[in-house]
Amino acid sequence: MKEVYKQAKNVMSLALLLGGLGTMALSQSIPLKDEDCSYWKSVIIAGPNMGSTKDEDPLKRPDILKGMECLLSFKGDKRLSTVPSVTRMTSSGTFGFVPADVAALYYISYLYLERWDHSKNGAIALFGEKSERNDPEVVEKAYAAYERWFKTVKKVGLKQARKENLDPLGGSGVRWF
Repeated sequence: MKEVYKQAKNVMSLALLLGGLGTMALSQSIPLKDEDCSYWKSVIIAGPNMGSTKDEDPLKRPDILKGMECLLSFKGDKRLSTVPSVTRMTSSGTFGFVPADVAALYYISYLYLERWDHSKNGAIALFGEKSERNDPEVVEKAYAAYERWFKTVKKVGLKQARKENLDPLGGSGVRWF
């Protein structure tokens, strides 16, 4: 698990170096309002562990449910995140940087599934049945599905939700690329 985390972090670091520095500088100037959510919001608008002096594995944090709730607050946030569009080097294409709202949903899935590679092609993009990548209506449907799913997760607990293999996008007609 730690190796997968390191590989994803390396991919993100490379993407930041290749084009995300301007976005990162801009996003770091945006103040965070909620202290309890500052770490979780920083993984979307400032990249994983940016500004942190320790190499912390987010999967080992005791506040993962709080983190998921914080990340759901990115609904409708179309700022460019500093999260690159691919999660592994074998991905066949790139889509540039991801809108914050889509990046937040992907990160929630990472926290839930405990792995980065939960999209079929290693790209962070949402698609409906007949839609463009990250189409606003599809992202809205995805948020509705994640919000319903999260209510269930809070009720049954994260461990039980994982055991039952609850799908955040289940029944929504939306999928990760």
